[in-house]
Amino acid sequence: MTRVAIYARYSSELQQERSIDDQFALCRDFATRRNWTVTITYADRAISGASIHGRHEFQRMLEDARDRRFDILLAEDIDRLAAIRPMVPVSSNA
Repeated sequence: MTRVAIYARYSSELQQERSIDDQFALCRDFATRRNWTVTITYADRAISGASIHGRHEFQRMLEDARDRRFDILLAEDIDRLAAIRPMVPVSSNA
């Protein structure tokens, strides 16, 4: 059995609580199509992905990963795990 964890997050009051449910549904669908078993979910609500500070569920997920409580981690999009900003050259000579 392939044990799957799902991590979901939304970052602001402009998004809704339903965003978490939608992310879980997409990931559950993906896992089901592959005959994987979702064993645990994590959700951080109205928290920026720019840092791990204050993201209690993200920190719990990291601990569970260290303890090998799941085999695969799914997220609806990579930016749910971290707010990724494009790299911008500091100098025009770059």
